Amino acid sequence: MIKVTSKEQAWEEANKLFPTDYAKDEQSSKNAGYPVYRSTAADHYYDYICDLGSRLEVNLSTGETVNIWIEDSQEVKDLRAEVESLKKQLCSLKTALEDELEWKAYESVHNVRQADYVRLAKS
Repeated sequence: MIKVTSKEQAWEEANKLFPTDYAKDEQSSKNAGYPVYRSTAADHYYDYICDLGSRLEVNLSTGETVNIWIEDSQEVKDLRAEVESLKKQLCSLKTALEDELEWKAYESVHNVRQADYVRLAKS
């Protein structure tokens, strides 16, 4: 198992492990539901890489499988936390603004109440 902090680093590590050039295998990708990159060498058909989003899985015809995990750096984790905090703050401010902009009827204690006008109009 290998751990890296970016997709680019993961592919660099995969290139170190993989014995040949590779290309995306469209049929295998369609069947699997995620990108599959297969060796372009005729005698290495069973060497392939699966791009699973949070990790690359390097499968070799020798039976060896190496997972290259892509983990967020502390800086990225901090940024994600800050974005979540800002989203919550934005939602709260948006609600407060909507409440402030909502039309509210004002009735003066010195005038006839609206309900009284309505009652008189119906009679």
